[in-house]
Amino acid sequence: GIDEGILLFEATKREVWDKASQDTSGLQEFYAQNKKNYMWRKRADLYTYTIHSNDEKTVNKIFKFAGKNKHEKLLEKFNQEEQLITFSRNKYEVGNKQIANIEFKKNALSKLEKDQNNGISTFSKIGEIYSKSPKSLAEAKGYVIADYQEYLEKNWVESLEKEFKVEINDKVFKQLVKK
Repeated sequence: GIDEGILLFEATKREVWDKASQDTSGLQEFYAQNKKNYMWRKRADLYTYTIHSNDEKTVNKIFKFAGKNKHEKLLEKFNQEEQLITFSRNKYEVGNKQIANIEFKKNALSKLEKDQNNGISTFSKIGEIYSKSPKSLAEAKGYVIADYQEYLEKNWVESLEKEFKVEINDKVFKQLVKK
């Protein structure tokens, strides 16, 4: 009946859902034992550069220099008097659409996109490449909690089955099974 349903819900909430999100040491232990399930694929740093200049010669010079030199050297050379280059750096996994237009290889460059109206040009460059590695607990937390809940529920149900004899009423069961 309804009371059993509410009791079951409350018990499940306490034994599984709350426990998974509040039991930090249990979660850490579970994560440590299952690290291999939470892996980053091969990843790379992607630098996205914006050149603040409409001077074709300068833009091409910067683009060419970027292909042959390190990030720090690029900024050092061209950002002396004014900040000609601004950039952002992000890590992306192989297959991510952000890096789909670049060869997945260190120092590979995207095409140079020129926006004359705004006086800027943009391009991207692949920096360091990182091999497959485990995600930290913080990076994988949502997945770890979901798996931990499943694990707790399975153990809880097994312990209940050991504690209480389970009988299945065949007649009722057959009515429940969809035809």
